[in-house]
Amino acid sequence: MYCKTLLTKFSVQGVRIVSLTRTHKGGTDKGQDGPYERQEPVGAAALAEGQRRAPAEALEAEEPQVVLKMPPNVVDPPMGNDPEGVFNGMELKGSASTTQLVSKKSEDNYNLRIFQSTLNLISHIFIGVTVGVLLLHTLRNGLPVGATPQHIILCVLGYQLLMAEAILSLSPNNGWSNRLRLVDKRRAHWILQLLGSGLALGGSFLKILDKDIHWNTLHGQFALVAMVFTSVSLVNGLTSLWAYELRKLWIPQSLSKLTHICFGIVAFAAASITLCYGLDKNLFRNWAGPEFTITMIVIVATFTTIIIIDPFITFYTKGRVVFKRN
Repeated sequence: MYCKTLLTKFSVQGVRIVSLTRTHKGGTDKGQDGPYERQEPVGAAALAEGQRRAPAEALEAEEPQVVLKMPPNVVDPPMGNDPEGVFNGMELKGSASTTQLVSKKSEDNYNLRIFQSTLNLISHIFIGVTVGVLLLHTLRNGLPVGATPQHIILCVLGYQLLMAEAILSLSPNNGWSNRLRLVDKRRAHWILQLLGSGLALGGSFLKILDKDIHWNTLHGQFALVAMVFTSVSLVNGLTSLWAYELRKLWIPQSLSKLTHICFGIVAFAAASITLCYGLDKNLFRNWAGPEFTITMIVIVATFTTIIIIDPFITFYTKGRVVFKRN
């Protein structure tokens, strides 16, 4: 009969020692009657689990657990039904209406650019038609040509081709110059303006030398206005080109550019009016016919109006700024 049984379990370096002590009334023996020890090897998985848990349990007992919470992303707004309505956890009031306004404004600007580009294309087509028809008219009898055909060729190439393209070169909607830098646009402008003014003034003086009576018709009177303002605009263009350098001579930069724009508008408009009166003469009317003559006058008036719109807007805008400063 057993009097007392003591069972003790503990782990030392992965070896479980089971100590069993059996006590009899008559004494103690080994094997079946006495105390004995049994060693049970522990697997590698159990050893690793014990080594992992021991430091973790000790750390939890010594220090309180700290939970770190990441702040919300301040870059990307949370995606929901309305991604623009919430940003960084805050509701953006009126975001839908703001988006609609921006979208509507962008659409309006796009439609305006399309309209302006269309007008620019029409002006180029009308310039080509005008120059082509008048060259056909003056060269219908072949070369050489007299003083009047030379006058027409030089003035049309100078005013209606080169000067028109010089004005259009500064337009943001112009096809061939809208990709140029501003300095290159200005360079193209003054080169075309210089060539056009030279041809136009040369053609005008050629006709003056060919006639004895001058400026007795509306064609001649508007031609005189075009000549005067072209000459002034040509000189004023040089002061506008070097306006920054000439500011030391007490020539205001804004005033120089304003006068150059004004003189250029008047010169080009007067040249177009002169051409319309020239088309209405019998020399062209008998060759082209009344209907085609009226069509050509409408074409000239149309592309002239389109071309001077941008300079007129620029003149008005700059003029308001100058007068407000004063």
